Order: sequence, then structure tokens, then C-alpha cells
Amino acid sequence: MSMKKQAYVVTSSVLGTSKSSELAHYAKECLEQEGWEVIVEDVSAQPLPPVNATVLGEFADKQSMGASKVQADRIIKNLKESQLLVIATPLYNFTIPAQLKVWLDYSCRAGETFAYTAEGPKGLLGHAKALVIRAAGGDYSSEHMAPLDHAVSYLKTVLGFMGVHVLPPVKVEGTALGSVEEQMQQHKRAIAEQIAVLSKE
Repeated sequence: MSMKKQAYVVTSSVLGTSKSSELAHYAKECLEQEGWEVIVEDVSAQPLPPVNATVLGEFADKQSMGASKVQADRIIKNLKESQLLVIATPLYNFTIPAQLKVWLDYSCRAGETFAYTAEGPKGLLGHAKALVIRAAGGDYSSEHMAPLDHAVSYLKTVLGFMGVHVLPPVKVEGTALGSVEEQMQQHKRAIAEQIAVLSKE
């Protein structure tokens, strides 16, 4: 009997009406319908302590049982055991929310999610794929606005650094400019199709 695939869904918006979170929860439903085990983490509802000297000290001490180290170990365990990551983020001032940045700081650890080698850094999460979902109040789809979206490019960089293969991102544009219902329906269809394909792999 084959083991269940695992997905790790991380949301980061503080708004209950968040479109990125709505799509992430829809992805969760699709995954569960396909038989995946799904872990959900809302980093805005339960924010991690920002990295400071104390937290870095805990990370550096392999024997540490400090609260931040325990949280980081939990996150890294989820990353290692998941075949799919779903990262949902709003676009705040051209980038990701602070609470998601902290989650990434807890995720990146030498010897666990990446390694330094003679040829340079090597990601250790090559078994995983990631679906990035980004929602923005403005419309960043045009050629002159796209470079201002540092959220998707940053997530691609950090996830890629850890060896994760990033799938084509889902981008909701203009949530503050009017109805995005048509976009949302299109994205939901695309997410369902993507998960169906991943479930067969």
C-alpha cells in the first residue's frame, strides 16, 4: 500500500477576506479530496518570534530545546516530509508580510534544508514542489508594474535555494480595484487541475 502524500499549506494574510488565503484553503480541499495528508499553518494567527541574537543562539545549538528552536525543528520536519508546499501571501509594500519572512528564516538552516559545498550552496529539499499564491490590491500584471512584485521573485529565490521546484505562480491582481471573482474562479480551476496532475505523479 502506497503512503499518503503530504502537503504543507502556509498562509500569511492578517485579513479574514484574504484572496490568497481563500485560494490556499481551496487547494487544501482539493488535496484532501485527492487523498493527501495536509498540514496547515497560519503564520499571521500564530506568528513566530522574530530572529534576534537569542533565537540565533538557539538555532546554532544542536542540543537546544528553546522555544524558537523547537518551532524551527517542527517547520523543517514538515518541509522534509512534504512533497508539496502551498505558500499563500498578500503583496505588502511590494513584498511578503514580515510574519512570512520570519517563517522563511526559521526554514533555512544549513545542514537541514541546504548545505554549503565546494561547488557552492546546495538545496536539500529537491523532493518538494511549491505552489506560490500571491494576491495584490493593485494590478502588477503589466510590463512596467511586474518588476515591483518582489514577493513572488523572493519566494522563488528562497525556495529554490532550498532545492524546491517552484511551479508557475498563481497571481490575483487588483483586489482593491473591483471584483476579482472571475479571476478567482479561473485560479480555482487551474489549482484543481494542477493538484490532480501532482496526485498522479
